[in-house]
Amino acid sequence: MPSSSILLMPPELQLEIFHAVHKAGGELLPVSQVCKLWRELSLNTSTFWTHISVDISSIDPAVLLDNSFSMDVCCKLFPWATTLLHRSGSQPIDVSVELQSEIYNSPSPIIPWTTVAMLMLQLIIPHAMRFRRLELVSDTWDPIRAFSASLFDLRMPMLEEWDVTMENSNLGLLSHSDLLLPLSDAAVLQSPVGINPSVDLHQALYPKLAHLSLSAVAHNWAQFLPRSLVTLNLSNLPLNSRPTYEELRTLLLGSQMTLMSLTLSASAPYQSDQPIPDNDKLTLPNLRTLSLGITFAEAAMALATYLDVPALHCLEIHDMTHKNERTWASEENHATNNLHMYHFYLKVLLNWPMQQLTHLTLRSPCCPQDQDTFSALKCDFEAGRQPSHPPPIFSSLFFHCTSLKNLRLVDPDLNTFMAFNLAVVVRDGQPGILPCSALDFLHIETQNHWDLTQFLGQMTVHT
Repeated sequence: MPSSSILLMPPELQLEIFHAVHKAGGELLPVSQVCKLWRELSLNTSTFWTHISVDISSIDPAVLLDNSFSMDVCCKLFPWATTLLHRSGSQPIDVSVELQSEIYNSPSPIIPWTTVAMLMLQLIIPHAMRFRRLELVSDTWDPIRAFSASLFDLRMPMLEEWDVTMENSNLGLLSHSDLLLPLSDAAVLQSPVGINPSVDLHQALYPKLAHLSLSAVAHNWAQFLPRSLVTLNLSNLPLNSRPTYEELRTLLLGSQMTLMSLTLSASAPYQSDQPIPDNDKLTLPNLRTLSLGITFAEAAMALATYLDVPALHCLEIHDMTHKNERTWASEENHATNNLHMYHFYLKVLLNWPMQQLTHLTLRSPCCPQDQDTFSALKCDFEAGRQPSHPPPIFSSLFFHCTSLKNLRLVDPDLNTFMAFNLAVVVRDGQPGILPCSALDFLHIETQNHWDLTQFLGQMTVHT
């Protein structure tokens, strides 16, 4: 078939092919440059041009700025972003703004980052009514505060997803960051000056907001009251900006019936001096995916106590306590941390429906168990008798996951390997059983080849 035969297809069919390329994440700019017909088809289809990214590569360094900072200057400084805003017409748009250190060092000796940020805002704010997804990324605080303050009081009726990230993964372990202002003045999302925050206000401004992600940013939790979220991601929040138990409870209650995915990574309330009553339960009836990054074991214990997740199917637990300097301050602190983590996993077993999990991910798991227990249990199995000791907490965890199909272990310690590979005899003289009997897929990531070799060798023995 001649290569030009595709041009004989009806335009509607060619557009379907373009839509398939676009949906798969393909770049349509090269498509629009193939021939006149394809250019007309692609340029006249506004939905192809709705992904708008503004970063250092978006800037034309040849543009000379005057003091007017007019819209004409903005369009010249960001030519491709301007083109996309025009081509997208009235369609909802996905906007990503990235202000990284290269910009602070200035793309041009005469353009400071503050000017760049202001011009970016001037370019995109007129299109706020069309925002469908808004992503803001920076590695320092000031640009985030400037953008958020300018955007937060704007009505964004099409906004479905809001993602704000400061790329500093250590903030979840610190009680401070690079903030120069009190938190009351530094909230990343806050009500306009002089207006009290309310549910009605946020429903009017962002009625379709369903996905919220805040990573490593400071926030005043009394200032933002979203409702009906489907996804909530809070990651690496500074200690002085984590929500209290009551603030987190209020936030979750606002999306109690709609929330399906929750991430609290280095962000759970840290209130060691305020124990949570066992009967103070918060039920999220439709939550299916839960991801926890634990920096303080006490906070994790409280979370496993009061959070009720009856529909949970996917669980991720990242043990980050080893990154906390307090854990290693003394042998006593280390032992206390291990004890608290043991009780956290025990509460998980008691309170969460592990038997219905289909996906489980353990990152940097450290099984709090001594080697003598493993040795005694191994001797019991080899002798064909029931365990003489209670199984390690991780073995109990794995044995409870009777429906687990997918298990991912990332940087596990040797005890975790041993716990997963622990066979037990249920009845004397009967064949032993291994955990996770329904498992289809085991994924292991580790740089400790010796532990992995030991594990694989023991697996060979059992099989």
